[in-house]
Amino acid sequence: MTDADPTSGHDASAGDADPFYGFKSSVAGSPFMLWLRRDGMEWSYGNRSGLVRYDRIRRVRLAYRPATLQQHRFTAEIWSEGVPKLQIISTSWQGLVQQLRQDGPYAAFITELHRRMGAACSKARFQAGMAIVPYWIGLAIIAASAVAFATVVFKAVELSEWRALVVIVLVFAAFGWQIGSYFFRNRPGGYRPDAIPPYVLPKT
Repeated sequence: MTDADPTSGHDASAGDADPFYGFKSSVAGSPFMLWLRRDGMEWSYGNRSGLVRYDRIRRVRLAYRPATLQQHRFTAEIWSEGVPKLQIISTSWQGLVQQLRQDGPYAAFITELHRRMGAACSKARFQAGMAIVPYWIGLAIIAASAVAFATVVFKAVELSEWRALVVIVLVFAAFGWQIGSYFFRNRPGGYRPDAIPPYVLPKT
C-alpha cells in the first residue's frame, strides 16, 4: 500500500503512480481507501481489504445522492464477483458536523477507473442515475404533489389569502428546485466507460 492520507481524498505520496482515493462515510467509521493497481482496484476498510479485478466487475452505477449535511454529493456503486458491493462517495466526514466535498479527486478517480475498465475490455453494465421503477414512481409522486399544490394555490387566490399564497409559493419553489435537480441528475440510462454522463459526476 502507498502512504496515503485517507481524509484528503488524494494520494499523499506525489511520486506514486497508482491513483488513490480516500473518504470517511460516517463520523465514527474507519476511512475507506482505494488504489487503482495494474490489474484491479485495491480497497481497504478497517480490518478488511481486497482486490477487484477490472475484468471481473459486473456492474457500475453512478448517481447523485445528496445528504442532510451535504447537498452536493455523488456516489459510485460497484458490483463484482466474490466481493461485497463497494460504494465510493464524493464527500468525506471531518469532525462531528461537517462533510467535505472532494469533487476533483473523486471525479478523477472514477474517470480513471472507467478508463482502466475499458482498457481491460470489461463486460460490465454501466448505469447512470436511479433504477427505472423507483424513478417513475418518484415522478408520479411529484406529479400528484404538483396537482395538490395547484389546488392549494387556487383556494388561496379564491379566498384572497395573499400572504399565505406567497409563503406557499416560496416553499414549493425551494422544494421543487431540490427535487427537480435530484430527478434530473438521476434520470436512468446506460453509458459507455469512455462517455460518462456529466450529470452524475461533480464538476471540477
